[in-house]
Amino acid sequence: MTWRTTALDRPSVMVTADPGWLLAPLAFRALAGLPEDDPGALIDGPVRATAPTGGAPVSPGPAIAAGFDAWWSTALEHDPRRAAPAIRTIVADTGLAEAWAAAGPAVQAWMAEHPARRLPHSAESAVLQDLRATGFRPGWRTVHLLVIPVHGDWYRVTAPGRVVLSPAVRAAPGWPDQLRDLARRET
Repeated sequence: MTWRTTALDRPSVMVTADPGWLLAPLAFRALAGLPEDDPGALIDGPVRATAPTGGAPVSPGPAIAAGFDAWWSTALEHDPRRAAPAIRTIVADTGLAEAWAAAGPAVQAWMAEHPARRLPHSAESAVLQDLRATGFRPGWRTVHLLVIPVHGDWYRVTAPGRVVLSPAVRAAPGWPDQLRDLARRET
């Protein structure tokens, strides 16, 4: 016997704004004084001057930069259908434990002051309806859009059916066409 639910068989789009596992390394990067170019700086993000009282500022040396790069790569690879790894584990694995001890409280305070936003996904739903109307059946069942509040146009397909992007990309007039192209490439 085969169990099927048509609601689950249909392609869908999940839009997640401000996922913590992506914001924490970006906030850390800002507080550590590392270059904020890929992706751009957080919108309304923490600034280096907000280092915790009594804590030593983080020096943005090569080891800190390499640790951040490793943390950012791990964050981008994370599957949102699973629990995010503990920050303590990641910073220990990337050699950032000491830097996190200095900057972590400020990162956590900033994140507590900036709860995740709820975003509409009407543009994405319209694209799916258009695809269905033409008879096109995307191969993926769910695409996850992870919207991070960074400046500039930033867009990365991090796994099949998973995209990390900036609000500017999603708000651009060409976004529906970009999503349509993604659906066609993923099949």
